[in-house]
Amino acid sequence: MPPHSPETEQVLLIARSIAGETGHALLARLVEALSEHLDAAFVAVTYGEGVPPTHARALYALQDHKVARGIRYELQGTPCARVYAGEVVIIPCGIADLYPREARFEGYIGIPLRDTTGEVTGHLAVFSNQEIKESEIATAISTIFALRAEAELRRLSVEKERKKLIADLARMNRRLQQGYSEVRRENAEKIALMGLIAHDLRSPLAAVLSQAELGLIRARTETPDTVRIGAMEDFG
Repeated sequence: MPPHSPETEQVLLIARSIAGETGHALLARLVEALSEHLDAAFVAVTYGEGVPPTHARALYALQDHKVARGIRYELQGTPCARVYAGEVVIIPCGIADLYPREARFEGYIGIPLRDTTGEVTGHLAVFSNQEIKESEIATAISTIFALRAEAELRRLSVEKERKKLIADLARMNRRLQQGYSEVRRENAEKIALMGLIAHDLRSPLAAVLSQAELGLIRARTETPDTVRIGAMEDFG
């Protein structure tokens, strides 16, 4: 098999450096690999804040090959604003002529990151202190990494939605179980109350029935008044 070109070898080397990583660890390795292999001054994977996005916040960033935390900046007046508008932006050199805010840098590559609906929700940004030579190769490598970051962010989003759905279903199940227990308790209370009412109703009815039965017995055993009157007349 013929040897790989230097460009292919570089891509393979970077790909091997991130193999096996997932989640935020993968995003960190992507940024670190790009920072190292493109010798970039600042590399970040960001997400947009606002609708439409007005600011970008870094999920992971390296500045001068060191981890930079709490990175958040306004998009207006930066090439990143064009990326959030959906463009792939490549400025090999002279970035300060177009964006004075970025005067400390020389070159720039920005790749949009989209969600499953195609909406731009973030971007991969690469700033260089020197002119980006072989910008096509650098852009191709950045695009490969951006697509990998995009796929991972989508996976994380789906996983987050899945966990939220499971949590919602669990809460609903708990409410149903609680409602079922409440219904059972209320039914038990109603049955007990009906038993008390039935007992209270049976007690006076039993007394009435007893009195009625006693009256019938007396009626059968006692001599009628007419018989007694006739007997008294005979005696007289």
